[in-house]
Amino acid sequence: MGQKSTEAKREIDETRAHLTETLDAIQLKARRSVDLRYQLAHNRALQVSIGLAIFALAGGGVLIAWRQSKRTPAQRLARRLKLGELRERLTDFGEDAQAWAVAQKRILQDDNKTTIAPGPHKESALRRIGVGAAEAAMATLAAGLAKRLMDRSKTPHDDAHPTAVMSRHR
Repeated sequence: MGQKSTEAKREIDETRAHLTETLDAIQLKARRSVDLRYQLAHNRALQVSIGLAIFALAGGGVLIAWRQSKRTPAQRLARRLKLGELRERLTDFGEDAQAWAVAQKRILQDDNKTTIAPGPHKESALRRIGVGAAEAAMATLAAGLAKRLMDRSKTPHDDAHPTAVMSRHR
């Protein structure tokens, strides 16, 4: 009976050792699968996908910079001042003013029911004044922004290096 118990004990110890090795191997694989540095060093698919993502981001940046460089300074200024939106608003304002003038004219005709000679067309003068004021405001804004951009482009190194300004004055 003593032999069977020692043999069973030996089998239990062998099984325990085998299970411990298996558990250690599983733990090592689990640690490696979550370890970012190990994955970056050994997983080719991850390396390729990260490389492609970096390449796509860099390509997008280059494409955006290329499109910006293709625009003329006038186009960049118009985009910055949002002149398209302002033009649409002025058009809407003109249409509203025209509709208001037509409505006022109908009201007057309905009220008077007489043949009064129509006076000068006031809506067009008011509209011309509004459009002229808006154009003057846009021109002033554009001139101010252009002057500001020109002042910046004349001496970009003066802002970056204060010592350069001092050495130039000597």
